[in-house]
This record gives sequence, structure tokens and C-alpha cells, in this order.
Amino acid sequence: MKSARARIALEAAVVLLVATAFVCLLFWRLVVDLGSTLLEPASDAPATIGWLYALQREGGYHLFGTTHHTITGAPFGWDDSNALNIQWLIPYYPAFLLTKVIGPLGAHNVILLSGYVLSGAAMYLLVRYIGCGRLVAAWSGLVYIVFPWHLMRVPHASLVHLEFLPLLLVALIAAARRPTWTRFGLIAAVTLASWLTSGYFGTMAVITTGAFALGFLFTRSGPAPRGRFFVLASASALAGTFVVAAFARTVGVGPGAGLDRRSEDVHSWGVQLHELVMPAARNFVFGRWTKPYLSTHQHLSYPVETTSYVGILTILLAVTWLVLAWRTRPRLDAGKLALTPAFVLVVLVAFLFALPGPVSVFGISVWTPSRFLWQVVPAFRVPSRWSIVVMTGLVPLAALGLQELSAAAGRHGRRRQVAALSASVVVAAMVVSVVELGLDPTSSRLSTHPEPPEYAALARTPPGIVAEYPLTAEFGDVFWQSIHHRRLLNTSAFGTPADDAQHALVNPGTPGTAQQLALLGVTAIVTHADALRWSAAAYRPNPKNWGPGYRLIDRAPDGASTWQVVAHPAPAFVVAVSGFAPPSALGDGTPAFALVSPSGVAYITVRAKRAGLMRLAFDADPPGGTQRTLRVADDSREVRFALKRRARVSVVVDVPAGVSLVLLKTDPAPTSAEDAIVLSRLEVARTTDAAQLRAVQQGADPGF
Repeated sequence: MKSARARIALEAAVVLLVATAFVCLLFWRLVVDLGSTLLEPASDAPATIGWLYALQREGGYHLFGTTHHTITGAPFGWDDSNALNIQWLIPYYPAFLLTKVIGPLGAHNVILLSGYVLSGAAMYLLVRYIGCGRLVAAWSGLVYIVFPWHLMRVPHASLVHLEFLPLLLVALIAAARRPTWTRFGLIAAVTLASWLTSGYFGTMAVITTGAFALGFLFTRSGPAPRGRFFVLASASALAGTFVVAAFARTVGVGPGAGLDRRSEDVHSWGVQLHELVMPAARNFVFGRWTKPYLSTHQHLSYPVETTSYVGILTILLAVTWLVLAWRTRPRLDAGKLALTPAFVLVVLVAFLFALPGPVSVFGISVWTPSRFLWQVVPAFRVPSRWSIVVMTGLVPLAALGLQELSAAAGRHGRRRQVAALSASVVVAAMVVSVVELGLDPTSSRLSTHPEPPEYAALARTPPGIVAEYPLTAEFGDVFWQSIHHRRLLNTSAFGTPADDAQHALVNPGTPGTAQQLALLGVTAIVTHADALRWSAAAYRPNPKNWGPGYRLIDRAPDGASTWQVVAHPAPAFVVAVSGFAPPSALGDGTPAFALVSPSGVAYITVRAKRAGLMRLAFDADPPGGTQRTLRVADDSREVRFALKRRARVSVVVDVPAGVSLVLLKTDPAPTSAEDAIVLSRLEVARTTDAAQLRAVQQGADPGF
């Protein structure tokens, strides 16, 4: 017994070592510079690294309550639920711990690489467990590492960890062979682990369990065994799910955690049949032929979700096993035959769930399983991801076929040639699989050494907040924040004061913007070549100088530049958000805000640290060819302005400390943005003139 355990432990160690070596070879460009290389920089990966960086500075990895973010959306900050942290606990909590040691980029890369190693090792275990030899199991692990969907998933380190899907099949096979409470408990545990890796994987685990249990019943006799295994296996998967569901309810998972997805996504992101049998566009050999076709057939999706090729050799080997299982049943291993219907049903069910939904059949819209699933789990909006379950069930079937082919090759040779002939068949399969499945996962990469000049130049500006233009939520901003370590004005928190600031300050060259930035504590801005890309309209090129409120620190060859904010702070921060449309661009690129409130009442929010008399001024432009009256008011008085054309509106307001409002009213109320008064060039300055209005105070804390 000890000897058997020692052999198993040794084999496991060798498998992990070989898998690690292979993955390091495949990702060698990343491995040699682990702490400073980012793969797929134009993806979600920079956001993940920025998030890992933020966890270290904003309270740690929490599952309950909310986190108040302070290093983005500065100086206001913003609140966000911690609920999503349960969904990727298994891959990202270790990443959080590693960040303390090797930084966020290095931690992300380690978790990414470990996902490939563990996935390949888990598939090796599954294929060995069903009775295949070591070399065939090695082929299976290799295929599970390099199939294109997996290699394309480098932007999402959590989704690379496929290991629990093969482990679920191992647990199901173990329970089917010898039903014990421990083995059914293992099914529940693996299902739970799948949920804690990704919500997608948890959903897949539950449905895969049902499909496997149903398929396995086709080889069983008598009603009692069928019912018992199916019920207990399904109940075990549901038990693991209920644990997560109860915990998720406790931590407050809701629509804000990504559950409110559009049903239209299910159709756009379903798998197309040609994607399963056409080599990936980035394939080593075939990509140059398939890329033109695939690039024009993305059906409102994108390559990371439409790369679903499972391999012609994989399919042929699986079909070979099915033919052998049908035609030569008596001479084949009964245990392997018993598993075949279960694997087949897993593949078929996964394929059906991968289809877009609904589909048109003779002009009639028919809901597919993916559309029904969306009704139950609205977060599951990418059916094409079921291709990984197709692969998880297909590889063991192919391995059984490869095992028979290698054995047949050995039977045709002399005694001393048996092992060599059998091995040569498997090795040839390995070569073919790598050629038809493989692609270079490191072809798109970025190095943080040397640091881009626009970020290196920040060290020559005073400490304080940085605003990156375009002033929108860009994944790259939070990534480079992990390098330059400055707080950012930028945020993705829609509807918060921090987001209001982004609306107000989208163009650094607009009069008054530099003063507003200085008030908020912004000491430097980084303007990229597309700095004025903040509206749907075509953006203008950057000017050579942003105005007297800035001092140039450095220009980069790609058009980016770094500027120190040298303007004197404004007396208050003013934004036109409530009752206004998002900013649109005037002819000269100046941001303008249409008063679109259907009631005809809107508000200018004023945030001041100190009370005082201030002159609030802005340009007001009535809709073309009409005359409108604009009333600027507080809760008891108003000042009227008759607008025939664009005019400068100016009013003296007594502003209290904290947050206050100035009301804007117009009659008749606008019916559309084209029918609205448009405000622009909003400025505020201290004055000694007599107050005409008193801003309506909403709170004593200005928020910064």
C-alpha cells in the first residue's frame, strides 16, 4: 500500500514538474521578465492588475460590505460592493497574498501560469483515472493546456483555471464506481470550488453533473441504481451550489455584481459551428489562412470569445473510440465502455448550451438552452464558453481512442518494438495537436521597463492627484498607477461625485478647468494623443499648450505629454450634472451641457471648503432660431435672463461651506437635447459684489 502511494505521489510530482516546464517554455517571454511583462495590454488584464494593487491600499480582500476606494476617483472616492470577491476567491485571494511579495503584475502572472499547469495536470489525472497509460494522459494534459480558447484567455487569469472541471468528472466517476457519502461529498466540494473560481464554472459544474449522471445511467440495469446515482450526484452538486448561494446572499450579491446582463448578448456571443472546426486566427501554421475569414465573422463578438476550435485530431480520435466501442464492445474494457455514454452526453449537452439563443428555424424564433439558462442565471451571457466543457468531455473520449490506436500499433510490431511503436503513435499525436491547436500566447505584450516617459515625468511634479486624459475609465490608467503610485482622478463609478468631476473636467484646455483641478488637489495631468476623446463625436487633436494653468514637464514620442498644474485653486468646484445631458462638444471642442430635464428644472452643484460670495458665470445658448428665458434661482429668489443667442450669464451667489445647489429653470421644458438650452464654460470666482442668490445647502462636507 505504501509502495503504491509512493508511486502515485512520485507520478504526481513528475506531472506537475513537466507541466510547469512546458508552460514556462510556452510562455518563456513572460517567464524571463515575470514582474514587468503584461500580456494582452489592450484587454481586461490591466484592470485586474490595478485592482490587485488597490486591494493592498484600500483595506485588503474582503467578502462582506463595501470598500471605499480612495486611490481612484480622487479626491472624492467611491463605494463598491465586495460581493464579487466571492466569485473568484480561489484564484485571486492567493494573488492578493502574492501581491504583498512580488507586486500585482508578478502575482497576476503567477496565477495565470499556474492555471495552465493545474488544468493540464487535472486532465492528466482524469485520463489516468479512466484507465489510459501515462503517455496518452500526457497527450491529454497537453491538449487541455494548448487548446485555443484556453490560450486566448490570458487577459482573465481566473478563467484560465479549468482544473475543477476535469476534477469534477473524476469525482463523478469515483462515485459511480463505488457510491459512498465521501465520494458524493467530493462532488459537492468540487462544485463549490468551481463556483468560487468563476460563476460560469459553477453553472457548468451543476449542468455537467446532471448530464454525466444521466449519461452514465444508460449503462446501468435496474431502476434502483439509476435513480440512486442520479439523485445523489445531482443533490451533491446542488448542495455545493446552495453553500455558495447562501454565502452570496449574506454578502449581498445582486445586480451590481454583474447579474443584470442583456439577453441580446446570449445571441451575439453564442458559438458558431465553423468556430469549432476552424483553426484559430493566431495558430502557428493555419492562422494566416483562417484569420481573414474569422476576422470578418465575429457576429458582434470578439476573438477571445469566438476562438472555440477543439481540434480535428481530437474529434477524429473521439469518433474512433465511439466506432470501436460500438463495433467491438465484447473485447473492450467494460469500465471504459460504461463511461462512454456519460462523456458523450456531457459533450452534447455542452454543445447545445454553447449555441446562440434564440435561433431561427424556418422563420420561427426558437429558444435554445442558453436562452433558457439566461432566464435562470442572467449573468451567464457568453454561451461560447461552454466550448471548454465540450473540450473537457471530448478529450477523455479522444484519449480512449488514442489508447486503442497506440495499442493496435504495438500489436503489429515485434516484441521489442511494441513499446516504441505505441509511444510513437502518441508522440505523433502530440506533435499534430500542438501544430493544429497551438498559438503564441505572448505575441501581444507590454513591458514596464523602461517606464513610459509620460509616467516617469510624474516624479518631477509635486505630490498629489493625477488626472489622465481622456478623462474616462481606462484599464490602462489603473495599470500604470501600480507603477507610478499616484492617486487618480479617473474612475468607473458612474453616478458618483467622482464621476461628476469627470463630466465637468473632460477638456483640460477649457477656461476654469485648471483652477478646478487645482482645487481638487490635482498637481499633474497626463494627456495622451487622444486626450479629447470624451464624446461620441470625432475628437480634435491636442493643442500645443493647454493654457496658462499648466507647465509642460515632458513630451513623449507617441504624442503623450505630462503637465504640472500651476493654476491657483478655484474657490469652489461646480458641475452641471443633475438635469443635464452628458457633455457634448461644441465646434471648438468645448464641452457643453444640454438642460434636458423634462420638468425644465436642473441644478448646478457647488462644493466649497469655505463659505463666501462667488460669481457663477457660464455661456448659455438657446436652441437654434428660438428665444428662451433662463431663470437662475435659489429656494426663494430668481434672476431671469432672456436668451436670443449665446450669452454670458453671470450671477453672484452666497455659497455656504459644503455641498449646495443653484437651480436653473426654463419654460417651456425641453422635449429633447436639440430643444434644450446648452451651458458651457462654467466658471466660478470670488467677488465682493452683493449677493443675488444664496445657494441651497445640502450638506456641510464638500466631499474633498
